[in-house]
Amino acid sequence: MRADADDLPAIAPENADRSLRDMLYMLSERMRHLSTRSEVRELACRVAVLEERMSHTATKAWVLGGAVAVLVATMGGFWWIVQQYLSPLLRAAG
Repeated sequence: MRADADDLPAIAPENADRSLRDMLYMLSERMRHLSTRSEVRELACRVAVLEERMSHTATKAWVLGGAVAVLVATMGGFWWIVQQYLSPLLRAAG
Protein backbone atom coordinates (compact mmCIF):
# COMPACT_ATOMS: atom_id res chain seq x y z
CA MET A 1 0.00 0.00 0.00
CA ARG A 2 1.67 3.18 -1.18
CA ALA A 3 0.24 6.61 -0.31
CA ASP A 4 0.80 9.64 -2.46
CA ALA A 5 1.61 13.04 -0.99
CA ASP A 6 -1.98 14.17 -1.68
CA ASP A 7 -3.35 11.30 0.42
CA LEU A 8 -1.39 12.27 3.52
CA PRO A 9 -3.26 14.25 6.18
CA ALA A 10 -2.34 17.87 6.85
CA ILE A 11 -0.71 18.92 10.12
CA ALA A 12 -3.34 19.60 12.74
CA PRO A 13 -3.31 23.16 14.16
CA GLU A 14 -2.59 21.89 17.67
CA ASN A 15 0.60 20.21 16.36
CA ALA A 16 1.84 23.22 14.37
CA ASP A 17 4.18 24.40 17.15
CA ARG A 18 5.88 21.01 17.51
CA SER A 19 9.15 20.35 15.77
CA LEU A 20 9.36 17.90 12.90
CA ARG A 21 11.58 15.62 14.96
CA ASP A 22 8.97 15.48 17.73
CA MET A 23 6.31 14.64 15.21
CA LEU A 24 8.51 11.91 13.68
CA TYR A 25 9.09 10.48 17.14
CA MET A 26 5.34 10.43 17.80
CA LEU A 27 4.79 8.75 14.44
CA SER A 28 7.33 6.05 15.21
CA GLU A 29 5.68 5.44 18.59
CA ARG A 30 2.25 5.14 16.98
CA MET A 31 3.60 2.71 14.38
CA ARG A 32 4.17 0.16 17.11
CA HIS A 33 0.41 -0.13 17.51
CA LEU A 34 -0.34 -1.03 13.92
CA SER A 35 -1.81 -4.47 13.39
CA THR A 36 -0.07 -5.89 10.33
CA ARG A 37 3.65 -6.45 10.03
CA SER A 38 3.89 -5.36 6.40
CA GLU A 39 2.43 -1.94 7.20
CA VAL A 40 4.77 -1.59 10.16
CA ARG A 41 7.81 -2.48 8.05
CA GLU A 42 6.82 -0.07 5.29
CA LEU A 43 6.15 2.78 7.68
CA ALA A 44 9.27 2.01 9.71
CA CYS A 45 11.32 2.26 6.53
CA ARG A 46 9.72 5.59 5.66
CA VAL A 47 10.28 7.01 9.13
CA ALA A 48 13.89 5.81 9.08
CA VAL A 49 14.43 7.64 5.79
CA LEU A 50 12.83 10.82 7.21
CA GLU A 51 14.91 10.61 10.39
CA GLU A 52 18.08 10.17 8.31
CA ARG A 53 17.23 13.21 6.22
CA MET A 54 16.42 15.26 9.33
CA SER A 55 19.78 14.38 10.88
CA HIS A 56 21.51 16.23 8.01
CA THR A 57 19.26 19.30 8.20
CA ALA A 58 20.77 22.48 9.60
CA THR A 59 19.28 23.63 12.88
CA LYS A 60 18.28 27.20 13.68
CA ALA A 61 21.40 27.63 15.80
CA TRP A 62 23.69 26.62 12.91
CA VAL A 63 21.91 28.93 10.49
CA LEU A 64 21.98 31.81 12.97
CA GLY A 65 25.67 31.19 13.70
CA GLY A 66 26.47 31.25 10.00
CA ALA A 67 24.51 34.46 9.52
CA VAL A 68 26.36 36.11 12.43
CA ALA A 69 29.73 34.99 11.04
CA VAL A 70 28.92 36.44 7.61
CA LEU A 71 27.68 39.67 9.20
CA VAL A 72 30.84 40.05 11.32
CA ALA A 73 33.07 39.40 8.32
CA THR A 74 31.14 41.91 6.20
CA MET A 75 31.25 44.57 8.90
CA GLY A 76 35.00 43.95 9.39
CA GLY A 77 35.60 44.40 5.66
CA PHE A 78 33.49 47.54 5.63
CA TRP A 79 35.42 48.96 8.61
CA TRP A 80 38.75 48.23 6.88
CA ILE A 81 37.59 50.12 3.77
CA VAL A 82 36.48 53.08 5.89
CA GLN A 83 39.88 53.15 7.62
CA GLN A 84 41.66 53.13 4.26
CA TYR A 85 39.72 56.18 3.11
CA LEU A 86 39.77 58.07 6.43
CA SER A 87 43.44 57.55 7.25
CA PRO A 88 44.84 59.91 4.53
CA LEU A 89 42.13 62.48 5.21
CA LEU A 90 42.85 62.52 8.95
CA ARG A 91 46.62 62.80 8.33
CA ALA A 92 46.08 65.73 5.97
CA ALA A 93 43.74 67.47 8.41
CA GLY A 94 46.05 67.00 11.44
